[in-house]
Amino acid sequence: MKLSILNGSRSGMTLVEVLIASSIGVVVLGALLTLVTIIAKEQRRQMVDSNLQQEANLLEDKITRLIRSMSAAQAVIAGDPAPGGPPFYRKIIVAQAATPSPREQISYDAVNQKCIHLANTAAPGVQDVLNKPTYVAVLRNMYFFISEKNDGAPDASAVSVFFQMDDNGSGARSKTNSVTRSFTATMRNN
Repeated sequence: MKLSILNGSRSGMTLVEVLIASSIGVVVLGALLTLVTIIAKEQRRQMVDSNLQQEANLLEDKITRLIRSMSAAQAVIAGDPAPGGPPFYRKIIVAQAATPSPREQISYDAVNQKCIHLANTAAPGVQDVLNKPTYVAVLRNMYFFISEKNDGAPDASAVSVFFQMDDNGSGARSKTNSVTRSFTATMRNN
């Protein structure tokens, strides 16, 4: 009877076989988990990059629309020189139309990292914040400067804008991702 048991077929696995199979399974699961983690991080980075670009596009569109709605009938008044000094300024003031129209202002608040529009400088309590710092988009720098004509003379009907936004480190990178925009908008003639 003992002989038949030793010569019969085995129906179970030895401890060594179980350990080897478990080790292979752990390695495969670890590789899959690493792959899933890498893909998730890359998707997060792409989402943050996309949101940052979208926020920059929105701010550029708002500023361009505002400048285009301003009247070139009166000269642009630049104020609050940027750290580099003239010709770069943190705010511009323009008349909405011919005198005695109210003047409107677009400015950059470096402390709160916001771009602010005052539709009427005589009523400074009514303001429109064009952007708000979020976890994916912070306005780090912004300035305005008066464009020049081909002969080098100031062009009072065109305002150039520069701004820089970054992702505030939310992209989980070793360095912060940033977007820089520089554009010129022409005011309406009337």
